[in-house]
Amino acid sequence: MAYYDSLTPYISTGNPDTVNDATNYAPGALGAIYPYQDRTYQVVQLDPDADASSPIGEVEEGQLAYWRNRKLFIVTNDRRLAMELGVEPEPEEEEEDDEKDNGKDKDKDKDKDAPPKPPSAPAGRASLPAPVPVATKTRGTQDPTKSKTKKPVSKRKDGKTIKDTVPDAYRNLVAGIFRTAVKPGNICHILKSGYDIPLPDGGLTFAAGDVLIAGSNATAGIDKVAPGTAPGFRTLGMARGPAEDGIVRADIHID
Repeated sequence: MAYYDSLTPYISTGNPDTVNDATNYAPGALGAIYPYQDRTYQVVQLDPDADASSPIGEVEEGQLAYWRNRKLFIVTNDRRLAMELGVEPEPEEEEEDDEKDNGKDKDKDKDKDAPPKPPSAPAGRASLPAPVPVATKTRGTQDPTKSKTKKPVSKRKDGKTIKDTVPDAYRNLVAGIFRTAVKPGNICHILKSGYDIPLPDGGLTFAAGDVLIAGSNATAGIDKVAPGTAPGFRTLGMARGPAEDGIVRADIHID
């Protein structure tokens, strides 16, 4: 990951708050953290699964961005996918082989299908050679002893199952704040720090000095902790005052 102390990576729109690029114009800048005016941003890619089919829907301005893959700098607005907390790996297709259960039956079948032994030749005569069995094969038939049963697997488009209930650890996995609506799989620049940032209040009442943390619901919104109370989760910043018209203004600092 590159950290730009004074240089600014390529910004296709000229404003990091509006970047929503289907093309990664500067692959080497992915993951870069850089200052822009009095704010700090990071170049990331939105998870392709963050689409309208997810419970929260597509990304909207002001939502929290959770890390889905920190190594690849992929973020999501779906708390279930934060660092794969709600992702169940695809189970291996189990095969039930009947050979073990039918071992004894196969031995019996072999004895049953074996050709009869020729009668013993009278004394003084050479024994006739045993008849050679002729192998027969019927088209379209399958040996029932080799049948296998596959258990069905529920899959998403990425081949994995997603749980609706996830541990609260996702509240410690905030990467930044989306500053614009972003399409699935696109490149965007999330806000890491800045002053007087407008955020949806989520219907909460705020006061100056309230500490901000990730919310406990599926809206990718914020929650608050009153001064003097241990937050319990990673802090995101501090409210500057009461909310107005559904917006609370805050000073943000996300490591």
